[in-house]
Amino acid sequence: MKNSYLNLSFILFLLALPSCVTIFSRANQPVRISTQQAGGTIYMSGNPVNTPKVKLAKRLGSAEFTVKKEGYLDRNYTVVTSKNNPLRYTNVLWIPTFFGILIAVYDFIGPKVYQFKPQYSIPPNEPAPPSRAENEKYIFVNETSVDIPKDAVIERGYNSERLYNATEPSMIYKNTGNKNLHLNASGLTHDLKDFLHAYKYRDSTKKLFPSYTNTLYINAKVRDLIFDVVYPNSYMSFPLGANPKINANLTVEYEILDYYEQSLMKKEFKVSSDFFGRNPDIGNKKAENDSIGNGYARSLQNAMEITMSKLLVEKEFRNLLPLSEDTKQDETLEISRPSKKITRLNDLIKAAVTIKNGDSHGSGFVISETGYIITNFHVAANAEKDKFKAILNDGTEIPATLVRFSRKADLALLKVEKTDLACMSVQDVAAEAEIGAAISTIGTPKSIELGQSVTKGIISGFRKANDISYLQTDMSINSGNSGGAIITEDGVVIGVVTSKLAGIGIEGIGFGTPSALIFSELKLKYK
Repeated sequence: MKNSYLNLSFILFLLALPSCVTIFSRANQPVRISTQQAGGTIYMSGNPVNTPKVKLAKRLGSAEFTVKKEGYLDRNYTVVTSKNNPLRYTNVLWIPTFFGILIAVYDFIGPKVYQFKPQYSIPPNEPAPPSRAENEKYIFVNETSVDIPKDAVIERGYNSERLYNATEPSMIYKNTGNKNLHLNASGLTHDLKDFLHAYKYRDSTKKLFPSYTNTLYINAKVRDLIFDVVYPNSYMSFPLGANPKINANLTVEYEILDYYEQSLMKKEFKVSSDFFGRNPDIGNKKAENDSIGNGYARSLQNAMEITMSKLLVEKEFRNLLPLSEDTKQDETLEISRPSKKITRLNDLIKAAVTIKNGDSHGSGFVISETGYIITNFHVAANAEKDKFKAILNDGTEIPATLVRFSRKADLALLKVEKTDLACMSVQDVAAEAEIGAAISTIGTPKSIELGQSVTKGIISGFRKANDISYLQTDMSINSGNSGGAIITEDGVVIGVVTSKLAGIGIEGIGFGTPSALIFSELKLKYK
């Protein structure tokens, strides 16, 4: 009988031994965390870490930290459980028993058997780019695109940090041409806009009147993208839905354009983002609502911000930032005044032209019987020889030559080799028009087939920006109307259609450059 009690006690002791891993292990593990950034403050879950050690839940997952310092980019740092409790291997002794298999399996996958390293040192932060100065241009994101070749590697999975450090991926995924690339162009545009806004390069309160002197545009193209996904050190982490850490490695090509979308420079950057948990953690607990984005989205956003930060400190780029001075004409050009004044719209249409610039087009109007034509500079910019033509009212196409221009006023003077053209009378001195006065414009909206279309409206107001008092009008203005004449009921040109506001719920807000600037900015004079 005594031996039976001893045997039973021994069996109970052995059964309790393997389960000690999960029964007696602490739920939280003290971890020492430090930063290599002098003066940096470590944050966890949005709260500053005020002690050298923090307690992290010993679970199959990750914990995130952020180091902040004024004048530096945030450093994001994510740790994953990478060590296993060695006591769990005693369970194999009891696999032959009835309960041993269940105990062994539980202790091999239980949440308490995974541990973090005892200490982590967060690398230093990168310096932040300088904020925009008063004498520098604003930056607008013009276009973002993604060009990832089919069959290109887009994700590398690592079963442990050791394999990641050794660059030995456990699995590789390629782009199969589907949409599951964890990114889209509109999201990239939003990320870049937010970053530029944070450093004052994008001011939404002044975007009504961007100009050549104060504006740059940026095109961004993502050429390569590979996500590194580092799992906790466990063979069971994949089927259990482990929370790995993720970073993004990408190549971005930036093209810098002036206000008229003329290319100024190109620069390519290859960067790696900080690491983020695949599922965001709040207080070292898995978030119920992924309101701040998953690890793919956040690592991609971080990588795009790093590339933009590098661009903003690039020497060649910084040379483009100072406010531009417009090119001044040295000599006055005298042109013949119209021999007769045309006042009827039916006759004025004959002096309206379509400007064809390669695959695009705009509007214009003849101001001299000797072949001089006025349009917007953005209509004539990037003109290619043999593809730059003026289409007259009768459909005749004539090669056009750019004679002079003003980027600041968005005006251009063209010349065609044809005489005896119908032309419009232009108000060559500054004169105050009356708000509410009826006006018309003749242009080529949307399609060349719609050339010499007439639209009517009123002068809605005057808006001063960039030292120019723009005419505001409620006339229907569409793409292709740029460069068209704004005409009074007396048949006199008082402005040149320049731009309009576009967007959902926006109607009838267009702008024109005063006609007097044709003479002052282009340095023209009637004979």
